[in-house]
Amino acid sequence: MANFGERADFIRRIDVKSVGGWAAPVREDKLAMAAMITWLVFLILSAGTLLWFQKKLPAEVPLFYSRPWGENMLAQRQMLWLPIAGTLLLGLGDFGFGISLYNSNKFLSRVLFGIGALVSVLSALAVVNIIFLIK
Repeated sequence: MANFGERADFIRRIDVKSVGGWAAPVREDKLAMAAMITWLVFLILSAGTLLWFQKKLPAEVPLFYSRPWGENMLAQRQMLWLPIAGTLLLGLGDFGFGISLYNSNKFLSRVLFGIGALVSVLSALAVVNIIFLIK
């Protein structure tokens, strides 16, 4: 069994750029990587916040702000996972489509990456605002 020092040395020898793959050109684009990291960080932040506070939330929370004030705005607390799930699906679709278009249309790919990041930020803000509105 190798010790920790040998494992750490093995990890240091891995060259990420030599791995290749279908997303290799995107990894070198700082703007695209920043958008992907932003999407992932805010997705994890909103899911973590919801996991942390889910048991402390009331059975019904205000989720549907476009409806008239009152009981029509309320939804079960499990429904707060909808914005997070939507962000996950939209982000995966945006980033998958953006990566496939990257070589032919870099601008459109960057727009798709930015949309995924923006939706993630707005979704996280909405979920965190609803949680702290109640708390």
